[in-house]
Amino acid sequence: MVVVARLRLKGVNVDQVALDLSFKLYGHDKIAGLKHPENKAAGKKKVIVEFSSPYVAKEFHAGHLRSTMIGAYIANIYESMGWDIAKVNYLGD
Repeated sequence: MVVVARLRLKGVNVDQVALDLSFKLYGHDKIAGLKHPENKAAGKKKVIVEFSSPYVAKEFHAGHLRSTMIGAYIANIYESMGWDIAKVNYLGD
């Protein structure tokens, strides 16, 4: 997150609140990816992320690149939260 300006509203530092929220939302807490946070031996939650399915008989274009980037971004968010990730790419699907 890039902070462009500081803003104070009745003693509340708004950019600090935004930073705190982003850390909570985007997984800087590895416990979020565990099946049972109190029992680490239970293992991690699992997710499959499928993305970028270009049709092999046609040219690759920006639309395929877009879905690839979105899929990779979603997988990275889950991975940063401690989930076990399986990235799948079916060509010509």
